[in-house]
Amino acid sequence: MWFAPEIYYYSERLMASRSLAELAGKAVPGEQEMTMEKLRRYAPPIALASADPTDGAADGLGGMSEYYPALVEHVRREYVEEGSFEDDGLRYLIYRRRDRPATGTYGDAGWPCMR
Repeated sequence: MWFAPEIYYYSERLMASRSLAELAGKAVPGEQEMTMEKLRRYAPPIALASADPTDGAADGLGGMSEYYPALVEHVRREYVEEGSFEDDGLRYLIYRRRDRPATGTYGDAGWPCMR
């Protein structure tokens, strides 16, 4: 749910969503429905969300609630927060699917490993 193309490169996996980032206030008509269809089909094991309070997303999803309510509800229902990290002064949250236990952990922060 956030722009991080290096993740797909290093994991050798395709994006599970339709776009590199779902941005609050930038919703295109019909995009949420198409994104939800793809999310249900591929059920990605990990989701990332910005926790930057300047974009109204202090909980990692709040800034998107108005524009992508189905997507936010899906993540809250199907995923659990597993960790966070900072990059260039911004904080991001890592979510793992509730029905996909991690196969291990990665790094000192214990991020979920799904490999």
